[in-house]
Amino acid sequence: MIKNTELTLYLASQEAARCLLCYDAPCSKACPSNLDPARNLRSLRFSNLAGAKGRLQEANSLGKNCSSSCNNNKYCEKACIRGKLDSPIKIQTLQQFILTTGLTELKVGVG
Repeated sequence: MIKNTELTLYLASQEAARCLLCYDAPCSKACPSNLDPARNLRSLRFSNLAGAKGRLQEANSLGKNCSSSCNNNKYCEKACIRGKLDSPIKIQTLQQFILTTGLTELKVGVG
């Protein structure tokens, strides 16, 4: 499980990789702002940080404010199927990371 203070590119990609890639993703259906968290998780997981960032900014003019003020425990993270296995994906934390990082390409190396 990740915490906001220790999030790195590697940890963000690892957290996104926990996504089960659900068909008709419950997290996206539960999002009241239509930010499509499942699509953003896929983009982060498959090294398309620029795409995820662009979609978040385009979908919601509040962008960073929405991801930091949303009560995700009532919406996307509560609906995350991964929560039935162990713990839900930290969608809000990952969206904040996507919006606040200056990087546009994810480079995660081993070693």
